[in-house]
Amino acid sequence: MWRIGHATPFFELKGYPYHTEGLTCLSISSDSTLVVSGSTDGSVHVVNIKNGKVVGSLVGHSGSIECVGFSPSLTWVATGGMDKKLMIWELQSSSLRCTCQHEACVMRLSWSSSSQHIISASLDGIVRLWDSRSGICERVFQGHNDSIQDMVVTVDQRFILTGSDDKTAKVFEIGAF
Repeated sequence: MWRIGHATPFFELKGYPYHTEGLTCLSISSDSTLVVSGSTDGSVHVVNIKNGKVVGSLVGHSGSIECVGFSPSLTWVATGGMDKKLMIWELQSSSLRCTCQHEACVMRLSWSSSSQHIISASLDGIVRLWDSRSGICERVFQGHNDSIQDMVVTVDQRFILTGSDDKTAKVFEIGAF
């Protein structure tokens, strides 16, 4: 956390009970009170931004964490990793809600504005749209010939843009969900 205008850190997230290896991803809650962080050590922690204290640890991945994100409703947190899993957690209790299995590492995730769906991109070159309540894959978007390294969803949630190791960027129309 940095102080704007001073270029000095507000506080640092390090040491026990935080991560033992390098951080790979971060997300800040929409109310700016919490940060979720993922690490190459497979750990995920939810931290209070004001005091730096861990308020939850999400234990379940068996490899490096590549993406994390709070649901807009602040009810859930999603995590994706090298273990080919997208996991959805109850924020309040830090308990696992559901696991969405992929064929390869989960690189990116994006929540729908209603928090009822989550979109994930994977190293298998496939984008998936999941029901965040049940963990059921509702739609698959294919077209890349190599790993997807990045993904964004347009603000109006009509399109998914992906960037791949196949040297292309693709635009997928989401449609109604």
